[in-house]
Amino acid sequence: MTLRVQDLMSWHPTAVPTTATIDEGVSVMLRDEAPEIYVVHGDGQLAGVVPDYAFLKARVMQSPGNMAITTIMSCSVASVTPDLTVGEILPLFREGRFARVAVEERGRLVGQISRSEVLRILVVADQLGLDLGQLGEVDTRVPKVAVPAPRFLSRRVRTEARAETVGQ
Repeated sequence: MTLRVQDLMSWHPTAVPTTATIDEGVSVMLRDEAPEIYVVHGDGQLAGVVPDYAFLKARVMQSPGNMAITTIMSCSVASVTPDLTVGEILPLFREGRFARVAVEERGRLVGQISRSEVLRILVVADQLGLDLGQLGEVDTRVPKVAVPAPRFLSRRVRTEARAETVGQ
């Protein structure tokens, strides 16, 4: 079995349409506790990314909140495809330049993979004694190891639990 980006990525990352305003983007980012948000065209094509510091900078410079989010987004977005192996994307994270990378399929944003997710699999591989040079290949005879769920999943569980409590 080959370990691929699609096995580790977060599906449906935080995104807003290109028609969103800066205020709408801030609202979505804070609601989802996301360090950045992606900006997508109506058909799901990735247009850009807005990191939290760009929102902060816009606030400090007192940019009008009703300005288009496209005025502060970066069009230069690192991205990979879901079918790449973990070993193939390691160079993106090795130098520390990226904390997160968009995952695109046929130009459409489908997910995000983070440096922490890659680190998590490296730690597990090390614990199991797997050769890191062969990280793309996983021996299916090796028993699965319990690894803490990614942080985005724990937030989703807390949100669902709150919704159930409110509904009672």
